[in-house]
Amino acid sequence: MDPIDFVIPWVDGGDPQWLQEKRKWESSVADDAQIDNSSMRYRDWDNLRYWFRGVEKFAPWVRHVYFITNGQKPDWLNTGCEKLRFVTHADYIPAEYLPTFSSHVIETNLHRIPDLAEHYVYFNDDTFLLREISPELFFRDGLPVLPAALHPICPFKGTSTLLGHVYFNMFAAVNRNFSFRESFRQNRKKWLSPKYNGLKTVLTNWFYSKYSGFIGFEREHMPVPIRKSTMERVWAAEPALMETTSKNRFRTGDDVSQYIFRYWELAQGSFVPGKFGQTGKCLHLNDGCTEKANEVCTDITQQRCNMICINDAYESQALFDDAKQKINAALQALLPEPSSFEQ
Repeated sequence: MDPIDFVIPWVDGGDPQWLQEKRKWESSVADDAQIDNSSMRYRDWDNLRYWFRGVEKFAPWVRHVYFITNGQKPDWLNTGCEKLRFVTHADYIPAEYLPTFSSHVIETNLHRIPDLAEHYVYFNDDTFLLREISPELFFRDGLPVLPAALHPICPFKGTSTLLGHVYFNMFAAVNRNFSFRESFRQNRKKWLSPKYNGLKTVLTNWFYSKYSGFIGFEREHMPVPIRKSTMERVWAAEPALMETTSKNRFRTGDDVSQYIFRYWELAQGSFVPGKFGQTGKCLHLNDGCTEKANEVCTDITQQRCNMICINDAYESQALFDDAKQKINAALQALLPEPSSFEQ
């Protein structure tokens, strides 16, 4: 098995200096520009240390952890840890794209990080390992393990217009560079195998295979295995699109996200099929689903899945504070011992 790195970005959204810089750049955005600048994007749950504890306990095979910030550093972080690589935006993002407050810029330029492994897994800081995992969960035979399910891009209730534009941009690029009919024919076993995908997904893929282009893929909000060489191919094939994304200080409808690298692998057939849910579980927390926080706690303490994504969409500060207290207590119960990433 080739070495595998983990990559995780982080921001301290309560840092006064960072907030001042963010407000300065917000004021330069045109009034009619559509940007995603919600405070939820930057809110800190104060549980990052449990992500590191989970990695050390449940994925000791990881070569390095690349921890990416704009220069901010948690006061407990041990920068002398052998496995830790502390990376600032300025270390790898071209100067003309900085400063940035967009996760899309941070994600789509990751291939520029010096010494990053060809095979790495991209995490958000809201996803925690709950039990032992193997490298084969992410890569097999040098290829990423990805669920292969066709699904049209649909403006579901609650989907932001901006997010819809981002997905449209990505699939426009995929269809510019790949023939769906040819890709499906060459990789038919990967798309239509009940062994890998389950009967429901196979039937869905067969139905949508009658279309002339890639209509979209089913989304799974979990850590993504990425090959650095694939990122370089996407940049070579779509330089204008990638540069437009990188020039935006905040997330906009002109962007693409790191999902484009996943979609590229699916479109070119360079993947191993994986079932939905085998990586982990994602729970969306919002004001209308207050019981979800209790479900998260049970999943954590009973280790019901490999990892859990705690997707924060709370509008109510009181509900957020209550969920934060409960969930962090559950993480502490599961992972009470400090890791070598802590000082």
